[in-house]
Amino acid sequence: MKGILEPYIEFNGNAKEAFEFYQKVFETEDPYIMLGKDQPLDDEMEGFEPEAVMHGSIKIGDVMLMGSDNFMGEYAEPSGIILSWASKDFEEVDKVWKAFIDAGSDIIMDIEKTFWSEKYGILKDPYGVSWMIQVYEHGDQG
Repeated sequence: MKGILEPYIEFNGNAKEAFEFYQKVFETEDPYIMLGKDQPLDDEMEGFEPEAVMHGSIKIGDVMLMGSDNFMGEYAEPSGIILSWASKDFEEVDKVWKAFIDAGSDIIMDIEKTFWSEKYGILKDPYGVSWMIQVYEHGDQG
């Protein structure tokens, strides 16, 4: 079967800020942001305020990360899912980890050497998204 898997995150009214933060952390191109006010007038989705992110996306490496502001009722912080980002470049891993920490992320597991990686850590970013950040030394990873 062919196809692609693309993570989609629901944010609590701060999707635009989160995508702009990810753009800085991962040094990518600017994110694509569609606001509620960008909808065609004849196709308005209920629940989107004019400045709310109706859809956002950003390419990190070969993966498209997408998301929007919550519009379906009561917001629930993401749980049970962790995004994993890895690089073979030790300095790049340190830089990404520091950017998350400097932004106020909560450390779940401080970055350290493990039996599977020279550097591996878990944190929850200011937008409620959990991340594994690590050095990946095998295969075709970044």
